[in-house]
Amino acid sequence: MDRRSFIAGGAVLAPVVASPLAAAPIRGALRVLETRIANRDQFPAPLPAPGTRVALVRAHDRAYDPGSIAVHALDGARLGYLPPAQVGVLAAMMDAGFAAFGILTDRGVEVRLEQDTGQARWPDDVA
Repeated sequence: MDRRSFIAGGAVLAPVVASPLAAAPIRGALRVLETRIANRDQFPAPLPAPGTRVALVRAHDRAYDPGSIAVHALDGARLGYLPPAQVGVLAAMMDAGFAAFGILTDRGVEVRLEQDTGQARWPDDVA
């Protein structure tokens, strides 16, 4: 097997395929992740239509997953959570002051970062 197919201890890097959503960017936002909404069965709120903006809120109070990011409809109803295996870096960035939001898709939610990071705080130990 070609050694270029091994990344980070044997994981294979999948080819990047442009999605139709990538062709129509939201001005001032950077697309960072597309994932599903986990724990939908625990929240009765109906899922808004694809293309709807949703709020991403850090949920520090979850004892078994302190890195949680909750997904809320704009009316405040909780829709679920982003899968914990995929959002560790995003949670740290949000804790540092980066603003994130989601756009619902047919498969889940597309996560975007606001490009205006004026509120972001860099750790003191970063030169």
